[in-house]
Amino acid sequence: MIKILDKSSVIEQYLKNIGQSVILIKNGKPTEVSAVIEQTWKRNKSRFEKSNSEIGRYFQGYYIYYGPASYDITSLSEDDTAKIDGESYYFVQSESVKAGNVVQYYRGVLKKAYGEEGYELLQNEQ
Repeated sequence: MIKILDKSSVIEQYLKNIGQSVILIKNGKPTEVSAVIEQTWKRNKSRFEKSNSEIGRYFQGYYIYYGPASYDITSLSEDDTAKIDGESYYFVQSESVKAGNVVQYYRGVLKKAYGEEGYELLQNEQ
């Protein structure tokens, strides 16, 4: 039987070295983690939302999050947010990445949070 080694601490150190500061806010309580955030501009055909927005369109502004095993993003609700470089985001999808049954890191899809004025700005850009 092959024993799966827990590499989560090595991955977390890697994220600290190359990642950026992300403040995850759950139930109003902030926690700072280091994570890698990848823009999805190369994946413009990906559809991450289950339904259209209130005005019937999909918006860009999606990012892939790779974060440490020490913070479970799958427990975040729709009202919880992530702050990156002063901007607010929320998770559209999240999952744990495991080797064996050991969580090595978390991956998720972030969407930039736009208020009502944000929808107007996006319409003007297109």
